[in-house]
Amino acid sequence: MLTNTLVAHSSDTEKADFYKKTYLHLALSVLAFIGVETILLRTVPVEVIAMMFGQRYTWLLIIGVFWLASVLASRWSLSQSRSTQYFGLGFYIVLEAVIFLPLIYMAAATAGGQVIFQAAMLTIAMFAGLSIVAFTSKRDFFFFKEYHDYRRIYCYRTDCCRLDLRV
Repeated sequence: MLTNTLVAHSSDTEKADFYKKTYLHLALSVLAFIGVETILLRTVPVEVIAMMFGQRYTWLLIIGVFWLASVLASRWSLSQSRSTQYFGLGFYIVLEAVIFLPLIYMAAATAGGQVIFQAAMLTIAMFAGLSIVAFTSKRDFFFFKEYHDYRRIYCYRTDCCRLDLRV
C-alpha cells in the first residue's frame, strides 16, 4: 500500500492488512502499558504515590506536563522515521502509565484489587463489541473525534474548577 494513499481509497486487501497492523500495534501497546504499570506499582514507594494526591496543585502540574508531553509524542508519531515514531509511542505509553499510577493505586486501595480485573474485563468486552460493530457495519466512526475533543476540554475545565473550589 502506498504511504500517501488514504485507507478509505485502498483495496479491501490493503484495508485488511492496515487494520491487522493497527490492531497488532494497539494490542502490543496495551500489553506494554500493563507491563510498565505493573513495574511502577511494584517499585514506586507508596509515599511518592500519596504525594501525587496530597498537594493542591499537583494534578494541575501533572495535567500540564502530560499535555506538553502529548504534543511532543504526537509530533514524533508524525515523523518520517519509523524509529522516531516508535520512540514517540513508547514515550506516550510510559507517560500514560505514570498518569494512571495514582489512579490505579487509589482504586485498588479503595475497592480492592478485584476492581482492576473487573475494569479490564469490561474494557475488553466494550472494545470487542465496538470492533465487531465497526467491522460488520462498515459505518464511519469519525463522529467520535468531535465527542472526544469536547470531552477533553470539559475534563480540563472540571479539574481546574476543582482546584479553585478545593474539592
